[in-house]
Amino acid sequence: MTTNTGVVSLASPAVNAAANVLADAFNDDPVVVWLVPDEQQRSRDLPWAMNLMTRYALKYGHIDTTAGSPEAVALWLPPDRPLISTLRIMRMGMWLAPLKLGFGAFGRYLKWANFSEHLHKRDMPPRHWYLPLIGVDPSRQGRGLGGRLMERALARADADRVACYLENTKERNLPFYEKHGFEVIVEEKVAEDGPTIWTMKREPIG
Repeated sequence: MTTNTGVVSLASPAVNAAANVLADAFNDDPVVVWLVPDEQQRSRDLPWAMNLMTRYALKYGHIDTTAGSPEAVALWLPPDRPLISTLRIMRMGMWLAPLKLGFGAFGRYLKWANFSEHLHKRDMPPRHWYLPLIGVDPSRQGRGLGGRLMERALARADADRVACYLENTKERNLPFYEKHGFEVIVEEKVAEDGPTIWTMKREPIG
């Protein structure tokens, strides 16, 4: 359904295009760079990983995107099941990750997944909306597209009267999330040699 902001729910034929937007948007993300340090490998394999996450969110959650060809994408998991299910994501293809990404990258991914899930479970109530990924095509950044996606999703969360949660991985993005009502819960390094993340929470408004 299209809104007056040009935001729609992603349809399954657009999964590949949406995954490519996320791959381009996250290619220089500190967590992604830590997981897969080699730039050529990231460019080759990140679309596969983002396709997996996009298909997971399409099946078990909700995806907002721009009307027409995706230029911005936000993956959300709903209040009744806001945590990523290991069994479900393995069934969707995560079991191939050691072969696709290499065992070193997969080992770092498991460290990241365990770390972020621990904070998520510890700091949030059982029911909330979870934003695992939001990204804008680099050529379209700075035009308010991410804000439009966020506004639609937060209106949905306010109607549900539940909080929202995310992990921010770039310090420069903190003002964007704070503008939309998110507050930092913790600032912590993923590992001794890893990047810093900021977990953030937004209470419902209205």
